[in-house]
Amino acid sequence: MSEPNDIDIDMPFHSAGETIEVLAAIPLADRALPAGSTPLSDRTMRMRRITVEPGGVIAAHPHDNRPTILFVMTGALLEFSVGNDVAVEHAAPAVVTPTATHWWRNAGDEAAVIIGADLLDPHTDAAQG
Repeated sequence: MSEPNDIDIDMPFHSAGETIEVLAAIPLADRALPAGSTPLSDRTMRMRRITVEPGGVIAAHPHDNRPTILFVMTGALLEFSVGNDVAVEHAAPAVVTPTATHWWRNAGDEAAVIIGADLLDPHTDAAQG
């Protein structure tokens, strides 16, 4: 058995048995932010797990200042957004990149779990946790 501080000196420099698929991307250089927003270079990248219980709601919130990629990991959610007359169901597995003001409702009978990655503006997004 090797010692805890031993390292594998045969470090691999080529991957094998790996598959990579880009699920979503947001070109930040093309992203127009509202006036007075914190520049993207001064933000914090964060990842959160959000659980929405049956009957639960995520309150309306904008994404014009917070580029976000969401992955619906389990369950299903209805997404309502400004400008759309019809709710969109996102059932696991689903990738969502919201840009408009929107809100979510879990109309199902099981908890829905979202993994979200976003660029937090610490000056305006404090309420978003």
